[in-house]
Amino acid sequence: MDILNSRELALVIWFSIATFYITFSPKSVDIRKSLVKVIKGFLAPRLMVVYGFVLFYLITVVFFLNDLGFWENHQLKNTIVWFSTVGVFSLFQINKIKEDRSFFKRTILDNLKLIAVIQFFIGIYTFNLITELILLPVLFFIAVLAEFSKRDKDHAKVHYLLNGILSFIGFLLIAYFVYSVFTNFGEVAKEKIMYDFFVPITLTIFYIPFLYFMLLYSVYEETFIRIKYFIKNKWMRAFFKVLAIIIFNTRIELLERWVSSLEYVRTKSFRSVFYSMYEVFKLRKVEKTGYHVSKSEGWCPYIAKDFLIGESLNTGYYHRLFDEWLASSEMVEFGDGLIPCNIAYYVEGIESKVKILKVSINVNNELMINIALEKLVKTTTILFEKALDEDIPDRILSCIVKGERMSINYRGKQLSLIKNYWPEHHLGGFDIKFKISTT
Repeated sequence: MDILNSRELALVIWFSIATFYITFSPKSVDIRKSLVKVIKGFLAPRLMVVYGFVLFYLITVVFFLNDLGFWENHQLKNTIVWFSTVGVFSLFQINKIKEDRSFFKRTILDNLKLIAVIQFFIGIYTFNLITELILLPVLFFIAVLAEFSKRDKDHAKVHYLLNGILSFIGFLLIAYFVYSVFTNFGEVAKEKIMYDFFVPITLTIFYIPFLYFMLLYSVYEETFIRIKYFIKNKWMRAFFKVLAIIIFNTRIELLERWVSSLEYVRTKSFRSVFYSMYEVFKLRKVEKTGYHVSKSEGWCPYIAKDFLIGESLNTGYYHRLFDEWLASSEMVEFGDGLIPCNIAYYVEGIESKVKILKVSINVNNELMINIALEKLVKTTTILFEKALDEDIPDRILSCIVKGERMSINYRGKQLSLIKNYWPEHHLGGFDIKFKISTT
Protein backbone atom coordinates (compact mmCIF):
# COMPACT_ATOMS: atom_id res chain seq x y z
CA MET A 1 0.00 0.00 0.00
CA ASP A 2 1.29 3.50 -0.82
CA ILE A 3 2.48 5.79 1.96
CA LEU A 4 -0.22 8.34 1.06
CA ASN A 5 -3.64 7.52 -0.36
CA SER A 6 -5.21 9.72 -3.03
CA ARG A 7 -7.10 11.87 -0.49
CA GLU A 8 -3.98 12.52 1.57
CA LEU A 9 -1.99 13.24 -1.58
CA ALA A 10 -4.65 15.72 -2.76
CA LEU A 11 -4.47 17.43 0.62
CA VAL A 12 -0.67 17.71 0.37
CA ILE A 13 -0.94 19.16 -3.16
CA TRP A 14 -3.50 21.81 -2.19
CA PHE A 15 -1.54 22.67 0.95
CA SER A 16 1.64 23.08 -1.12
CA ILE A 17 -0.16 25.33 -3.63
CA ALA A 18 -1.56 27.49 -0.82
CA THR A 19 1.87 27.70 0.85
CA PHE A 20 3.55 28.68 -2.46
CA TYR A 21 0.94 31.38 -3.10
CA ILE A 22 1.20 32.86 0.41
CA THR A 23 5.01 32.79 0.25
CA PHE A 24 5.55 34.41 -3.16
CA SER A 25 2.39 36.36 -4.08
CA PRO A 26 2.70 40.16 -3.64
CA LYS A 27 -1.02 40.24 -2.73
CA SER A 28 -0.50 38.10 0.37
CA VAL A 29 2.00 40.31 2.26
CA ASP A 30 -0.41 40.89 5.16
CA ILE A 31 -1.26 37.18 5.30
CA ARG A 32 2.47 36.35 5.43
CA LYS A 33 3.05 38.78 8.30
CA SER A 34 0.13 37.37 10.28
CA LEU A 35 1.20 33.81 9.54
CA VAL A 36 4.77 34.49 10.71
CA LYS A 37 3.42 35.83 14.02
CA VAL A 38 1.22 32.74 14.46
CA ILE A 39 4.14 30.40 13.70
CA LYS A 40 6.43 32.26 16.11
CA GLY A 41 3.79 31.99 18.83
CA PHE A 42 3.26 28.31 18.05
CA LEU A 43 7.00 27.68 18.29
CA ALA A 44 7.62 29.73 21.43
CA PRO A 45 10.42 28.22 23.59
CA ARG A 46 8.07 27.40 26.44
CA LEU A 47 5.69 25.56 24.11
CA MET A 48 8.58 23.67 22.53
CA VAL A 49 9.40 22.25 25.97
CA VAL A 50 5.78 21.09 26.30
CA TYR A 51 5.86 19.55 22.80
CA GLY A 52 9.01 17.73 23.89
CA PHE A 53 7.20 16.26 26.92
CA VAL A 54 4.32 15.17 24.66
CA LEU A 55 6.76 13.54 22.24
CA PHE A 56 8.62 11.76 25.03
CA TYR A 57 5.33 10.49 26.49
CA LEU A 58 4.16 9.35 23.04
CA ILE A 59 7.41 7.45 22.39
CA THR A 60 7.05 5.73 25.78
CA VAL A 61 3.45 4.72 24.95
CA VAL A 62 4.47 3.47 21.49
CA PHE A 63 7.24 1.27 22.95
CA PHE A 64 4.76 -0.09 25.49
CA LEU A 65 2.16 -0.85 22.79
CA ASN A 66 4.83 -2.39 20.59
CA ASP A 67 5.83 -4.80 23.38
CA LEU A 68 2.17 -5.78 23.71
CA GLY A 69 1.89 -6.33 19.96
CA PHE A 70 -0.57 -3.43 19.45
CA TRP A 71 1.81 -1.27 17.38
CA GLU A 72 3.86 -2.08 14.28
CA ASN A 73 6.38 -0.09 12.22
CA HIS A 74 3.83 0.51 9.45
CA GLN A 75 1.89 2.67 11.93
CA LEU A 76 4.61 5.34 11.98
CA LYS A 77 2.69 7.58 9.54
CA ASN A 78 -0.52 7.37 11.57
CA THR A 79 1.41 8.04 14.78
CA ILE A 80 3.10 11.14 13.31
CA VAL A 81 -0.26 12.43 12.02
CA TRP A 82 -1.86 11.79 15.43
CA PHE A 83 0.97 13.66 17.21
CA SER A 84 0.73 16.62 14.80
CA THR A 85 -3.03 16.93 15.19
CA VAL A 86 -4.61 15.41 18.30
CA GLY A 87 -1.43 15.42 20.38
CA VAL A 88 -0.47 19.06 19.80
CA PHE A 89 -3.84 20.77 19.40
CA SER A 90 -5.36 19.11 22.49
CA LEU A 91 -2.84 21.12 24.51
CA PHE A 92 -4.51 24.33 23.36
CA GLN A 93 -7.84 23.09 24.74
CA ILE A 94 -6.64 22.86 28.33
CA ASN A 95 -8.87 25.74 29.47
CA LYS A 96 -11.90 24.20 27.73
CA ILE A 97 -11.10 20.86 29.35
CA LYS A 98 -11.15 22.59 32.75
CA GLU A 99 -14.64 23.99 32.09
CA ASP A 100 -16.02 20.81 30.50
CA ARG A 101 -16.06 18.12 33.18
CA SER A 102 -17.22 15.48 30.69
CA PHE A 103 -14.34 16.11 28.25
CA PHE A 104 -12.35 12.95 29.00
CA LYS A 105 -15.40 10.69 29.05
CA ARG A 106 -16.69 12.26 25.83
CA THR A 107 -13.28 11.89 24.16
CA ILE A 108 -13.26 8.13 24.76
CA LEU A 109 -16.88 7.67 23.69
CA ASP A 110 -16.42 9.78 20.55
CA ASN A 111 -13.59 7.51 19.47
CA LEU A 112 -15.76 4.45 19.92
CA LYS A 113 -18.95 5.72 18.31
CA LEU A 114 -20.19 4.24 15.07
CA ILE A 115 -19.60 7.57 13.32
CA ALA A 116 -15.86 7.22 14.04
CA VAL A 117 -15.90 3.80 12.41
CA ILE A 118 -17.72 5.15 9.35
CA GLN A 119 -15.40 8.19 9.04
CA PHE A 120 -12.40 5.87 9.25
CA PHE A 121 -13.54 3.55 6.48
CA ILE A 122 -14.65 6.45 4.29
CA GLY A 123 -11.03 7.61 4.59
CA ILE A 124 -9.82 4.21 3.40
CA TYR A 125 -12.09 4.07 0.38
CA THR A 126 -10.97 7.10 -1.56
CA PHE A 127 -11.61 8.25 -5.12
CA ASN A 128 -8.96 8.70 -7.78
CA LEU A 129 -6.57 11.66 -7.42
CA ILE A 130 -8.38 13.93 -9.91
CA THR A 131 -11.70 13.46 -8.12
CA GLU A 132 -10.10 14.09 -4.72
CA LEU A 133 -8.37 17.26 -6.04
CA ILE A 134 -11.79 18.60 -7.09
CA LEU A 135 -13.72 17.36 -4.07
CA LEU A 136 -11.46 18.77 -1.32
CA PRO A 137 -11.62 22.50 -2.24
CA VAL A 138 -15.36 22.26 -2.98
CA LEU A 139 -16.08 20.74 0.45
CA PHE A 140 -13.75 23.22 2.15
CA PHE A 141 -15.44 26.18 0.43
CA ILE A 142 -18.94 24.97 1.35
CA ALA A 143 -17.90 24.25 4.96
CA VAL A 144 -16.39 27.75 5.36
CA LEU A 145 -19.52 29.40 3.90
CA ALA A 146 -21.72 27.29 6.21
CA GLU A 147 -19.69 28.36 9.26
CA PHE A 148 -19.89 32.07 8.37
CA SER A 149 -23.60 31.94 7.52
CA LYS A 150 -24.30 30.36 10.93
CA ARG A 151 -23.19 33.56 12.68
CA ASP A 152 -25.89 35.77 11.12
CA LYS A 153 -29.59 35.00 11.55
CA ASP A 154 -30.32 36.84 8.29
CA HIS A 155 -28.41 34.09 6.48
CA ALA A 156 -30.23 31.22 8.22
CA LYS A 157 -31.72 29.91 4.95
CA VAL A 158 -28.29 29.91 3.31
CA HIS A 159 -26.88 28.06 6.32
CA TYR A 160 -29.57 25.37 6.11
CA LEU A 161 -28.99 25.01 2.36
CA LEU A 162 -25.21 24.62 2.74
CA ASN A 163 -25.64 22.15 5.60
CA GLY A 164 -28.05 20.21 3.42
CA ILE A 165 -25.46 20.06 0.64
CA LEU A 166 -22.78 18.86 3.04
CA SER A 167 -25.16 16.24 4.45
CA PHE A 168 -25.99 15.03 0.94
CA ILE A 169 -22.31 14.73 0.03
CA GLY A 170 -21.71 12.89 3.31
CA PHE A 171 -24.55 10.50 2.45
CA LEU A 172 -22.97 9.82 -0.95
CA LEU A 173 -19.61 9.08 0.68
CA ILE A 174 -21.22 6.66 3.14
CA ALA A 175 -23.11 4.99 0.28
CA TYR A 176 -19.82 4.61 -1.61
CA PHE A 177 -18.26 3.12 1.54
CA VAL A 178 -21.09 0.55 1.90
CA TYR A 179 -20.79 -0.36 -1.78
CA SER A 180 -17.01 -0.80 -1.44
CA VAL A 181 -17.38 -3.01 1.64
CA PHE A 182 -19.70 -5.43 -0.18
CA THR A 183 -17.62 -5.49 -3.36
CA ASN A 184 -14.17 -5.58 -1.74
CA PHE A 185 -14.53 -6.93 1.79
CA GLY A 186 -11.05 -8.48 1.71
CA GLU A 187 -9.49 -5.00 1.84
CA VAL A 188 -11.35 -4.15 5.06
CA ALA A 189 -10.35 -7.40 6.73
CA LYS A 190 -6.60 -6.83 6.27
CA GLU A 191 -4.52 -6.76 9.47
CA LYS A 192 -2.91 -3.42 8.66
CA ILE A 193 -6.33 -1.81 8.17
CA MET A 194 -7.33 -2.94 11.65
CA TYR A 195 -4.14 -1.40 13.04
CA ASP A 196 -4.98 1.84 11.18
CA PHE A 197 -8.31 1.91 12.98
CA PHE A 198 -7.32 0.96 16.52
CA VAL A 199 -3.92 2.69 16.93
CA PRO A 200 -5.21 6.33 16.86
CA ILE A 201 -7.99 5.42 19.30
CA THR A 202 -5.53 3.67 21.61
CA LEU A 203 -3.10 6.61 21.50
CA THR A 204 -5.94 8.99 22.40
CA ILE A 205 -6.99 6.89 25.38
CA PHE A 206 -3.40 6.64 26.65
CA TYR A 207 -3.00 10.41 26.11
CA ILE A 208 -5.81 11.31 28.53
CA PRO A 209 -3.71 10.83 31.73
CA PHE A 210 -1.03 13.10 30.27
CA LEU A 211 -3.62 15.76 29.40
CA TYR A 212 -5.02 15.55 32.92
CA PHE A 213 -1.53 16.04 34.36
CA MET A 214 -1.04 19.10 32.12
CA LEU A 215 -4.40 20.43 33.27
CA LEU A 216 -3.37 20.08 36.92
CA TYR A 217 -0.02 21.73 36.20
CA SER A 218 -1.72 24.64 34.42
CA VAL A 219 -4.25 25.20 37.21
CA TYR A 220 -1.63 25.06 39.98
CA GLU A 221 0.69 27.37 38.06
CA GLU A 222 -2.10 29.94 37.69
CA THR A 223 -3.09 29.47 41.34
CA PHE A 224 0.44 30.05 42.62
CA ILE A 225 0.72 33.24 40.56
CA ARG A 226 -2.50 34.53 42.16
CA ILE A 227 -1.36 33.54 45.67
CA LYS A 228 1.69 35.74 45.18
CA TYR A 229 -0.57 38.81 45.08
CA PHE A 230 -2.60 37.80 48.15
CA ILE A 231 0.06 36.41 50.52
CA LYS A 232 3.05 38.74 50.67
CA ASN A 233 5.17 36.84 53.18
CA LYS A 234 7.51 34.54 51.21
CA TRP A 235 7.70 31.72 53.79
CA MET A 236 4.01 31.83 54.52
CA ARG A 237 3.28 31.72 50.78
CA ALA A 238 5.56 28.71 50.27
CA PHE A 239 3.90 26.92 53.20
CA PHE A 240 0.38 27.37 51.83
CA LYS A 241 1.45 26.33 48.33
CA VAL A 242 2.62 23.00 49.67
CA LEU A 243 -0.44 22.70 51.89
CA ALA A 244 -2.73 23.44 48.92
CA ILE A 245 -1.16 20.60 46.92
CA ILE A 246 -1.61 18.20 49.87
CA ILE A 247 -5.17 19.23 50.76
CA PHE A 248 -6.71 19.94 47.36
CA ASN A 249 -4.53 17.63 45.19
CA THR A 250 -6.71 16.82 42.12
CA ARG A 251 -9.81 18.72 43.33
CA ILE A 252 -9.38 21.63 40.94
CA GLU A 253 -12.74 23.28 41.60
CA LEU A 254 -12.13 23.48 45.35
CA LEU A 255 -8.61 24.84 44.75
CA GLU A 256 -9.94 27.63 42.53
CA ARG A 257 -12.69 28.47 45.02
CA TRP A 258 -10.13 28.75 47.78
CA VAL A 259 -7.73 31.03 45.92
CA SER A 260 -10.65 33.26 44.84
CA SER A 261 -11.71 33.60 48.48
CA LEU A 262 -8.28 34.95 49.47
CA GLU A 263 -9.24 38.33 48.01
CA TYR A 264 -11.56 38.80 51.00
CA VAL A 265 -9.37 37.22 53.70
CA ARG A 266 -6.84 38.79 56.08
CA THR A 267 -3.92 36.99 54.44
CA LYS A 268 -1.35 38.26 56.96
CA SER A 269 -2.84 35.86 59.50
CA PHE A 270 -2.05 32.13 59.37
CA ARG A 271 -5.32 31.47 61.17
CA SER A 272 -7.42 33.37 58.61
CA VAL A 273 -5.86 31.56 55.65
CA PHE A 274 -6.26 28.18 57.40
CA TYR A 275 -9.91 28.98 58.04
CA SER A 276 -10.44 29.95 54.38
CA MET A 277 -9.36 26.44 53.41
CA TYR A 278 -11.66 24.87 55.99
CA GLU A 279 -14.53 27.09 54.85
CA VAL A 280 -14.28 25.82 51.26
CA PHE A 281 -14.81 22.22 52.39
CA LYS A 282 -17.56 23.25 54.82
CA LEU A 283 -19.48 25.09 52.09
CA ARG A 284 -19.01 22.19 49.70
CA LYS A 285 -20.60 19.82 52.23
CA VAL A 286 -23.52 22.21 52.85
CA GLU A 287 -24.11 22.57 49.10
CA LYS A 288 -24.49 18.82 48.73
CA THR A 289 -26.83 18.34 51.71
CA GLY A 290 -28.74 21.64 51.67
CA TYR A 291 -31.14 22.81 54.40
CA HIS A 292 -34.53 24.43 54.89
CA VAL A 293 -35.02 28.18 55.25
CA SER A 294 -38.42 29.59 56.20
CA LYS A 295 -39.96 31.63 53.35
CA SER A 296 -40.53 34.49 55.78
CA GLU A 297 -36.79 34.72 56.45
CA GLY A 298 -35.51 34.28 52.88
CA TRP A 299 -34.24 31.39 50.79
CA CYS A 300 -31.64 28.64 51.02
CA PRO A 301 -28.65 30.00 49.06
CA TYR A 302 -27.94 26.69 47.34
CA ILE A 303 -31.49 26.48 46.00
CA ALA A 304 -32.04 30.16 45.22
CA LYS A 305 -28.89 30.48 43.15
CA ASP A 306 -30.29 27.91 40.71
CA PHE A 307 -33.77 29.44 40.31
CA LEU A 308 -32.92 30.69 36.79
CA ILE A 309 -30.45 28.04 35.69
CA GLY A 310 -32.99 26.96 33.06
CA GLU A 311 -32.60 30.40 31.47
CA SER A 312 -28.81 29.91 31.22
CA LEU A 313 -28.26 32.23 34.20
CA ASN A 314 -25.85 30.07 36.19
CA THR A 315 -24.54 31.95 39.22
CA GLY A 316 -21.77 29.58 40.20
CA TYR A 317 -21.15 29.11 43.91
CA TYR A 318 -22.40 31.24 46.82
CA HIS A 319 -19.42 32.97 48.42
CA ARG A 320 -18.23 35.59 50.85
CA LEU A 321 -17.66 39.20 49.75
CA PHE A 322 -16.13 40.84 52.81
CA ASP A 323 -19.06 41.07 55.26
CA GLU A 324 -21.71 40.00 52.72
CA TRP A 325 -22.48 36.83 50.77
CA LEU A 326 -23.55 36.58 47.15
CA ALA A 327 -23.63 34.64 43.90
CA SER A 328 -24.01 36.17 40.46
CA SER A 329 -24.26 34.96 36.89
CA GLU A 330 -22.27 36.32 33.98
CA MET A 331 -23.92 38.90 31.74
CA VAL A 332 -25.72 36.79 29.13
CA GLU A 333 -26.34 38.50 25.81
CA PHE A 334 -29.65 38.29 23.94
CA GLY A 335 -31.31 40.03 20.99
CA ASP A 336 -29.87 41.11 17.66
CA GLY A 337 -27.85 44.13 16.69
CA LEU A 338 -24.26 45.27 16.92
CA ILE A 339 -24.55 45.81 20.68
CA PRO A 340 -27.12 43.30 22.02
CA CYS A 341 -28.87 43.48 25.38
CA ASN A 342 -27.57 41.46 28.32
CA ILE A 343 -29.07 40.01 31.48
CA ALA A 344 -27.71 38.78 34.80
CA TYR A 345 -29.09 37.18 37.97
CA TYR A 346 -27.91 37.93 41.51
CA VAL A 347 -28.61 36.45 44.94
CA GLU A 348 -27.43 38.33 48.03
CA GLY A 349 -27.64 37.78 51.76
CA ILE A 350 -25.72 36.27 54.67
CA GLU A 351 -23.95 32.93 54.98
CA SER A 352 -27.04 30.98 56.04
CA LYS A 353 -29.72 32.54 53.83
CA VAL A 354 -30.43 34.70 50.80
CA LYS A 355 -32.39 37.91 51.39
CA ILE A 356 -32.38 39.47 47.91
CA LEU A 357 -33.12 37.99 44.47
CA LYS A 358 -32.38 40.34 41.59
CA VAL A 359 -32.59 40.30 37.80
CA SER A 360 -30.78 43.07 35.93
CA ILE A 361 -31.07 43.83 32.21
CA ASN A 362 -28.91 46.30 30.30
CA VAL A 363 -30.58 47.69 27.16
CA ASN A 364 -27.84 49.19 25.00
CA ASN A 365 -30.22 50.57 22.38
CA GLU A 366 -33.67 52.04 23.19
CA LEU A 367 -35.03 50.51 19.96
CA MET A 368 -34.64 47.08 21.58
CA ILE A 369 -36.96 47.87 24.48
CA ASN A 370 -39.66 45.41 23.35
CA ILE A 371 -37.17 42.51 23.16
CA ALA A 372 -35.81 43.48 26.58
CA LEU A 373 -39.29 43.63 28.15
CA GLU A 374 -40.19 40.21 26.70
CA LYS A 375 -37.06 38.78 28.29
CA LEU A 376 -37.82 40.56 31.56
CA VAL A 377 -41.39 39.21 31.69
CA LYS A 378 -40.27 35.63 31.02
CA THR A 379 -37.42 35.71 33.54
CA THR A 380 -39.24 37.50 36.37
CA THR A 381 -42.29 35.26 35.98
CA ILE A 382 -40.11 32.17 36.51
CA LEU A 383 -38.27 33.82 39.40
CA PHE A 384 -41.52 34.85 41.13
CA GLU A 385 -43.03 31.38 40.81
CA LYS A 386 -39.94 29.66 42.22
CA ALA A 387 -39.34 32.21 44.96
CA LEU A 388 -42.94 32.41 46.24
CA ASP A 389 -44.41 29.10 45.02
CA GLU A 390 -47.32 30.78 43.23
CA ASP A 391 -48.22 32.40 39.92
CA ILE A 392 -47.37 36.06 39.52
CA PRO A 393 -50.47 38.29 40.04
CA ASP A 394 -51.81 40.22 37.04
CA ARG A 395 -51.30 43.65 38.63
CA ILE A 396 -47.60 42.93 39.19
CA LEU A 397 -47.18 41.36 35.76
CA SER A 398 -48.84 44.42 34.17
CA CYS A 399 -46.16 46.72 35.62
CA ILE A 400 -43.39 44.44 34.38
CA VAL A 401 -44.88 44.19 30.87
CA LYS A 402 -44.92 48.01 30.62
CA GLY A 403 -41.54 48.42 32.29
CA GLU A 404 -43.07 50.79 34.84
CA ARG A 405 -41.47 51.66 38.17
CA MET A 406 -42.92 49.56 40.96
CA SER A 407 -42.53 49.13 44.72
CA ILE A 408 -45.02 46.71 46.30
CA ASN A 409 -45.17 44.84 49.58
CA TYR A 410 -46.56 41.39 48.73
CA ARG A 411 -46.97 38.54 51.25
CA GLY A 412 -44.09 39.72 53.40
CA LYS A 413 -41.77 40.37 50.44
CA GLN A 414 -40.77 43.69 48.90
CA LEU A 415 -41.08 43.70 45.09
CA SER A 416 -39.49 46.50 43.11
CA LEU A 417 -38.87 47.41 39.49
CA ILE A 418 -36.47 50.24 38.76
CA LYS A 419 -35.67 51.68 35.32
CA ASN A 420 -32.65 53.97 34.96
CA TYR A 421 -31.73 55.79 31.75
CA TRP A 422 -28.00 56.35 31.24
CA PRO A 423 -27.12 60.05 31.01
CA GLU A 424 -25.90 61.22 27.59
CA HIS A 425 -25.98 57.71 26.12
CA HIS A 426 -26.14 58.23 22.34
CA LEU A 427 -28.48 55.26 21.79
CA GLY A 428 -30.76 55.99 24.74
CA GLY A 429 -29.49 53.02 26.73
CA PHE A 430 -30.87 52.12 30.14
CA ASP A 431 -31.06 49.30 32.69
CA ILE A 432 -34.02 47.60 34.35
CA LYS A 433 -33.75 45.86 37.72
CA PHE A 434 -36.40 43.60 39.23
CA LYS A 435 -35.88 42.68 42.87
CA ILE A 436 -37.57 40.42 45.43
CA SER A 437 -36.34 40.94 48.99
CA THR A 438 -37.32 40.07 52.54
CA THR A 439 -38.89 42.92 54.49
